[in-house]
Parts: sequence; C-alpha cells; structure tokens
Amino acid sequence: MGSRLERWVIGLYDVAFEPFLGPARREGLRLHEPPPGALVVDAGCGTGSHLRLYRDRGRRLAGLDLSPAMARAAARKLGSAASIQVGDASRMPYRGGCVDLVLLSMALHALPPALGGAVLAEAARVLKGNGRILVLDYHAGPGGSLRDRAVRAGVHAVERMAGGEHFANYRRYMTGGGLPPLAAAAGLRIDAAKAARRGSLGLYLLAAR
Repeated sequence: MGSRLERWVIGLYDVAFEPFLGPARREGLRLHEPPPGALVVDAGCGTGSHLRLYRDRGRRLAGLDLSPAMARAAARKLGSAASIQVGDASRMPYRGGCVDLVLLSMALHALPPALGGAVLAEAARVLKGNGRILVLDYHAGPGGSLRDRAVRAGVHAVERMAGGEHFANYRRYMTGGGLPPLAAAAGLRIDAAKAARRGSLGLYLLAAR
C-alpha cells in the first residue's frame, strides 16, 4: 500500500472508530490507572490511540500489531514515547513478569476461542505479580432499554459486514458469553467490570488468580 493511500485509510479508521471507542478507553483509564513509571503494553495496538492516553500521563509504552500498516501509524502517532513492533499477541516479544498493564482493545471478539485464550494466557505470562490486564470488547450480557438494543443491533450489522471468519468469530464470542468464560479458562479473575456505550461494550480488569 502506498504511503499516501495508507495514511488515508488509517486516518479513516480513526475517524470511523474513535468516536465510539474513545469514551470507553477513557473510562478504562479511570477504572485502573497504573502507577508512575509503569510499563503499559497494547497487544493489538492499531493506530496507537489507546496508548496515547497513557503517554499523556508519562507512562512507559510498548505496542505490537500484526498489521505493518497499523504499527507504522502507531509509531507515527506516538513517536519516541513508545516502542512499536509488528508482532503476534499470542507470542509477545517481552520477558515474563515485566509489564504493569496489558491492554487488549477490540481484539478478542475477532479471534477463534482457542486463540483468544492463548492471547490472554500470554498477557498473563508477561504481567508483574501485581499487574493487570484491561480488556475492552463487546459486552455479551442481556440487552437493556430499547435504545441499548438498537445500539447493539448497529454493532451486529457492522460486524456482519466484515463477513467470513471475522463475523463467525464475533458470533462465537457473543453466544459463548463474551470475555468472562475466556478469562476463567485462562486462569484469570475479573477484579472489576463495567458496561459502556449503552451496554454494547464491556471493560474488564483482569488479574492472575
């Protein structure tokens, strides 16, 4: 992908998704803010928008994404404040027990359950003893008001447009109960949970048992 086209596509990604995800990401920071000097790793960092919240608070930052285009966009956005690599969240290039906070933003619903479990297990491996994993993803609980259900219907339509394996994984994630069963299978406990965006998103703070 050429540089000009690549930047246009990445810019469109932020315009399309940040208005929906940005408030939930800020809510996640209020749910758990790591201490000064903490190392925050975004596994599946996309364009770097989530990590930027922690850069503005002076934390140490690292991120990885399978997409070279996304990794380049994150590196441009964050500059020297973050170490960004192309990489697989199920095989992170970090030693065990060195990370204070792992971010997993809108990643698990797009993966087969076994791979999602592997990603959570890998996040647990790199955590310090008192570290945490912050997951932002779709909330699979029961719908609330008519407006809440309308928002969920819109999300479902967007995911359906992605089609193929992505939509099949999304359906498995939602019908399987979302994040809690995956966390339990990976040996993680949920320290805090909060619904966001009319109940369509869930924020989950995880720790090793």
